[in-house]
Amino acid sequence: MSRKVIKMIGNGLKPIEELVPILIRNLSEELVLKSIRQYDDCKVGLVVMEKLYLRTGSYVNLTVLLVETSKIQTAQIIGSGGGNGVFNLSWGTNSNFAESARSVLEEYGFTEQKGS
Repeated sequence: MSRKVIKMIGNGLKPIEELVPILIRNLSEELVLKSIRQYDDCKVGLVVMEKLYLRTGSYVNLTVLLVETSKIQTAQIIGSGGGNGVFNLSWGTNSNFAESARSVLEEYGFTEQKGS
């Protein structure tokens, strides 16, 4: 299965409990799971969405993991699935889904971590 992984660092402009609903609203695809948890000084937000791409006739999954402590804010975006046929070609659908989440987070001060 092909996938696109994007790692980002935030500047704390918006807390996780505000970012999760923003992601869901802006991506406007089928929500599979939304979870926000607090562990001591660490907040964790998890968003899982899926989208049917008609051009491939398959579903693409988007998972966004947001982690926030008093010192750092990070995001991992994983677009996966979307492939079909013998060679499981996704035609870039998983990458497109991941990039759409990256664009939303960039609007709120996140920058991509290249090469990590």
